[in-house]
Amino acid sequence: MTVLADIHTHPDEWTGQSWSDQTNPMVSKVGHIALIAPFYARMSNVTLAGVGVYEYEGNHNWTVWQTGSEKIRII
Repeated sequence: MTVLADIHTHPDEWTGQSWSDQTNPMVSKVGHIALIAPFYARMSNVTLAGVGVYEYEGNHNWTVWQTGSEKIRII
C-alpha cells in the first residue's frame, strides 16, 4: 500500500497552509497530496469545493491546486 494523501481540518473557512503545515508535511515524499478541509470537515457534500489541496514538491515547497466543485476521484 502507498499513502496518496493526508487530510486535516481547520475550524473555519480558511484552508491555507500554516507555517507548521508547510514545514512539517505528514508525508515528506515528492508528489504527496495534503488536503485541508474547512469547518472541521462538517460539509454536506463530498466535493473539493472549499478544500485546500497542496502537492509536496520537496524541500518544504508546495504547489497549490485550484479547486472548484470537482468530485474526489482516485484512479
